[in-house]
Amino acid sequence: MKNFIVAFCAGLLFNTAVDAQTKTKIKIKKAKTEARITAPDAVKSAFEAKYTTSDARWTKGYNGNYMVTFTNVDTVKQMTEYDATGNLVRSKVVYNTDRIPENVRIALSTSYADATITEITKLELAGVSPYYKIKLKQGENKKEILMSEEGTISE
Repeated sequence: MKNFIVAFCAGLLFNTAVDAQTKTKIKIKKAKTEARITAPDAVKSAFEAKYTTSDARWTKGYNGNYMVTFTNVDTVKQMTEYDATGNLVRSKVVYNTDRIPENVRIALSTSYADATITEITKLELAGVSPYYKIKLKQGENKKEILMSEEGTISE
């Protein structure tokens, strides 16, 4: 009987040790990093003076600027950022390679006729003329160029 009690206690102790090693998964819901907000009137009026859209989604960045994501008149997604007083900080449009603006296509056809466009982004910064940032592939070589809206290329 003594051996039975010792064996039973040893088994119980072993079972408890094995259960202690089992990992349990704890599910933690991640908080969204950007909450949708309502922009101040000065920011909204600056946006509405330049763009017409019905799907504007506003967020506030960590730096206090107001960012709006929307579909522009060319049916391309655009992100625009304003400071609290309604001044444009930056604007960014990423084009699909099949929807390249005509002025860019014409300028590239003369200088880079054999190149394939892999990515094209139009950027507008405060105090700087709008420009395109274009990534090209010529054979095995990859190249990134900047182009003004008028078609002037800088490498």
